[in-house]
Amino acid sequence: MIEISGDEYEIRCFLSFNSGEYNSIDIPLESFQKETHGKMIPIAKDSGDNYYCIHVETNKIYYWDKDEYLYYNLADSLETFLQYLH
Repeated sequence: MIEISGDEYEIRCFLSFNSGEYNSIDIPLESFQKETHGKMIPIAKDSGDNYYCIHVETNKIYYWDKDEYLYYNLADSLETFLQYLH
C-alpha cells in the first residue's frame, strides 16, 4: 500500500518484461499502446486489475481505473512515485 495525498493505493505487482509470465507487460502494453496512441506504458497493477502507467511524453505517473475508465495523476515523475514505496 502507498499513500498519496491522503488516498491509499495498493500495488499488487510491477509488470515483468519476461514474455509468458503471469504478470508480463506484453498484453497490457499492447492494449494501452492501442488505446492511448502510444502515450501510456503500464508499469504495475493492483488486485482489481487497475494499472499504474507512465506517460511517455511527460514521465508523469497515472493510475488507470478500469471501472471508471479514467486516469488519475499520482506523481510528476517515476522517481517521485517510487519514493512513496518506502
